[in-house]
Amino acid sequence: MVKGDKLVGQILSADKDIGEISNELQIDYMLIKREGFDNPLLKLNEPMVVSVGTATSIGSIVKLKGNKLTLRLKRALYVEKGSKVALSRRMEQRWRLSCFGVIS
Repeated sequence: MVKGDKLVGQILSADKDIGEISNELQIDYMLIKREGFDNPLLKLNEPMVVSVGTATSIGSIVKLKGNKLTLRLKRALYVEKGSKVALSRRMEQRWRLSCFGVIS
């Protein structure tokens, strides 16, 4: 496999060794307080970019309660419970890091 083939970002494993591949993630998150711009509370159906380890996908918030959210992904990711994630949101035509969390 090389950097330019179609398997970039994909998982290769024996059938029984692979864990769960998820289209929806439940995340316990915390907003980041940043100087220089406002970071408002998250909203339902807001598009987000999620980064788990080296994998990245885009999705939208389908459920939001307190500091927990459910994110429906456009492209499934392999995740493990307890993995740390970074969440970015669209602000002024750019994706900005706005929260971090743990997959629950």
